[in-house]
This record gives sequence, C-alpha cells and structure tokens, in this order.
Amino acid sequence: MTDHTVTLTPAKQADGSIQWTMDYEGKKGNSPSTYPIIDLKAKEAHTLTYTIANPTGLTINFDPSMVNDSSGKSIHNALWVQATTKPPQAMLSDQIKKVDIKSPTELKFKDSNSGDPMTLVYQINFVDASNSGAKVTALDPDLKNGGGNTTAYQNYAVLIAVVGAVLIAVLLFRRFTQRSRQQANPTL
Repeated sequence: MTDHTVTLTPAKQADGSIQWTMDYEGKKGNSPSTYPIIDLKAKEAHTLTYTIANPTGLTINFDPSMVNDSSGKSIHNALWVQATTKPPQAMLSDQIKKVDIKSPTELKFKDSNSGDPMTLVYQINFVDASNSGAKVTALDPDLKNGGGNTTAYQNYAVLIAVVGAVLIAVLLFRRFTQRSRQQANPTL
C-alpha cells in the first residue's frame, strides 16, 4: 500500500471567501483547473492523507458532521466521491474505504483502487471553526485510479471457489471409487 500526503492551504480573499492551494508532491494549484491530479499506481491500494495548513488567523477544519448518502448510509460530510463527475450530494464511491478525520485538520482514507481504471471526482467540505462552523468553499480535485487491485473480498471469493471445487472433486472421486468397488465385489 502506498501513502500519499496532500497539504491544503486556505487563504481568505477580500470578499471573505476562501481560496485553496493544493500541494501534492511539490506540485501546487489554486483552482480546479490547476489542482495537481493524484495518479494512483495500478494494482495496489493507496492511503491518502489530507492536512489543512491554516495560516495565522484562520481556523478552517474538515466538516466534522455525519450525513446520510442516497442509500441512507451515514458517511463523513467532509468527503464526497463518485466516478467521472462531481458528486451532487453526499456519496462515497465503493473504491473509498475507512474515511477517518484524525483531527480537525487531518482527513485520511483508503482507496482500494480495484476494478477498471477510472477518474474519481471528489468534493472536500470544510467549516470555519471561528465562525460558528460556517461552511467554507469546497475543494474539487480529481483522483485517477489505475485499477486492477484485487480487494480482500475478491481474494476470499476466489479462495472459496477453489476450496469448493476441491471438495466437490474429492466427493465425486470417493463416490466413483466406492461404486467401482461395489461393481467389482457385489457383496459389499
């Protein structure tokens, strides 16, 4: 599993809005068209950690609230993710596991990176802790999944299928040998 660290730095604009600078592996961007794209290597899971580097005077945090996605599942409101297009509401792609807000300024999650390669579009939501938890401009970067990683579930499914096939083969072999003995010696 590969670890990725992303630093997010907010800057308060004259109109009170927040402009984000996203720094990933020395590449920086301050708008959706310039945010660095995180390109995940194929055939392995990845852990991503986002850290907010608040300058003096700002207390921007990841949104700590829990919300229900469209299926009714409770998820962290700090992270919405779906394939191909920006999520219009709270949701998590099945690629994303173990979302955890480690502290008000640290968000960590696992990307299983399984199946076909795809682009995950996500929205990171924030609040201003010094302003009664007021919502702050969200961040909308992309995450390119290389795909091809097999999840534990897929590995267990293969293992169960192999064990099942072996058991069936053993039972058929025993039945065949027992029938052969009965035909060779009808008194059994």
